[in-house]
Amino acid sequence: MSLQPLQASEGGGSKEAMLLDKVHQLMTSLPEKVDLVELKFKLLKDDNPLNVVLCQELQRYNSLISIIARDLALLERGI
Repeated sequence: MSLQPLQASEGGGSKEAMLLDKVHQLMTSLPEKVDLVELKFKLLKDDNPLNVVLCQELQRYNSLISIIARDLALLERGI
């Protein structure tokens, strides 16, 4: 990434407005968290060890989605 300021073309918005648009776009495109309670209920009768790994990875996935959403909100406030 270049540290030089971008040259704004005629009709273009400010850098802050462009960044806010991108942040809003990312916020709306974030996927929903997986409902682990419902998933574990569905997998109750299946004792496959891969289901344990699936649930662990989905917990990490949900945490990552939360962190991204929080950081995007902080970035929006900072802009």
